[in-house]
Amino acid sequence: MDSILSLVMLRMIILLFCVAVAWWALSGLKFERFVSAPGSRQAKLLHLLLAIVLGHQCSAFVFSYIGWSIP
Repeated sequence: MDSILSLVMLRMIILLFCVAVAWWALSGLKFERFVSAPGSRQAKLLHLLLAIVLGHQCSAFVFSYIGWSIP
């Protein structure tokens, strides 16, 4: 039971780390070119959703890579 809980916690930590890295990477992008009102709630929500999607895909890659690497 403890091993399952620790595995779930590890997956959650990796996912949150990947979302944070995606948020940081998207901060370097100039959203003013893509949205009409960069300071609006919708633009901030878009930034958050993009970070979640990119972070989820990145963590899925990390989990797959770990699964392929460990026999």
